[in-house]
Amino acid sequence: MEHKARWLLVLVPFILLVFSCTKDELTKPVKINFGVGFHDDPPLADYFTISKGTISIGKITFEGKRVVGEDYSFETRPTETVGVYQFSYLNKDTVITHFDAPQGSYLSMKWGVRLTGSSPNADTTGISTETAGLIIEGSYKNLAGVIVPFYFIMDASEELEIQAVNVSGASNIDLLDEKVYNAKLQFNLGYSLASISRDYFENTELEVEDDISSMVISKDSNETLYSQILLGIKSSTKIVVN
Repeated sequence: MEHKARWLLVLVPFILLVFSCTKDELTKPVKINFGVGFHDDPPLADYFTISKGTISIGKITFEGKRVVGEDYSFETRPTETVGVYQFSYLNKDTVITHFDAPQGSYLSMKWGVRLTGSSPNADTTGISTETAGLIIEGSYKNLAGVIVPFYFIMDASEELEIQAVNVSGASNIDLLDEKVYNAKLQFNLGYSLASISRDYFENTELEVEDDISSMVISKDSNETLYSQILLGIKSSTKIVVN
């Protein structure tokens, strides 16, 4: 009995030490840069061009389910907006902010991006930005060969809920200590616009300002087309972590 007690005195501290070390490993923070940009697969139809986007983010949330260790979640400060950011179609992505998450293997990562009204001085020609959460700018070439400016304006009341994937498209993501990761919010306009008949664009109501006609698609202008594009954006937008 005395011999068994001595073994317990040695074994219990060892087990506690191993458990403590494992717990420490599972809580080591990993830096994740959060950015936004476009994804060009499939490519745009030849009668569309996209030049840039402007996004106004009110809040970002994160829910991660881990294989080992406690699940992890966070949200940015609800009383403070994240900010207004512009991103180019050519540059692919713009880094917005960064977060820390505990290392480990994640079964899933769910991100939420709540939009808010853009800054009044955002560089968006001719568009009221007070209720615009996302503005995508480009041009449309109609069947007559006339090129008109194109604006898609997602309402500031919208929220994107996105399941993150790795570079292979799978939902399981490994975060390793001492490595910096990128989480890229990607808008896929090629997919969002491809399923919509060109007839809808040919029959849109154009807005005229200073003798310049523009195709503005928003909650209050060309509403049917807005709903179709909005559905396409919400179903195709993804966050890739690498």
